[in-house]
Amino acid sequence: MPSARLEFSLTGLDKMLSRLDKLDKKIKRTTLTKAIRAACKPIIKAARSKVRKRTGLLKKGLGVKLWRKGMGSGIMGIIGPRRGVGKTVDGKEVMPVKYAHLVEFGTSKAPAHPFLRPALNQQRSVATAAMVVVLKQAIASA
Repeated sequence: MPSARLEFSLTGLDKMLSRLDKLDKKIKRTTLTKAIRAACKPIIKAARSKVRKRTGLLKKGLGVKLWRKGMGSGIMGIIGPRRGVGKTVDGKEVMPVKYAHLVEFGTSKAPAHPFLRPALNQQRSVATAAMVVVLKQAIASA
């Protein structure tokens, strides 16, 4: 199964992030979690609007999973089909997590119908702004 990693980083937020580092670890983690979820929301919404509807299962299955790097404060939002979302068709379980990459990148027999990459490119600035709003609110209240 091919894998792809779409990343974007925030620049110019050094002052805000240094203030965030001064907060309590638990508050910092909670704030970062809220900020990443806020940033992922517009990307998921755009991806759902761009996915080709055949059964609607892929659209329904899109979501975000947060992944924390060890005990540190690094948190990553992973957008894609969620595990556990599926249905049974003719005795077989169909889950979007098993075929979403084939829709996004295509196969030798089927053309690609990208939905995640265009959604990220389209909503990058909106996601960044949503993250900044959450971070500013948390820093101001602390």
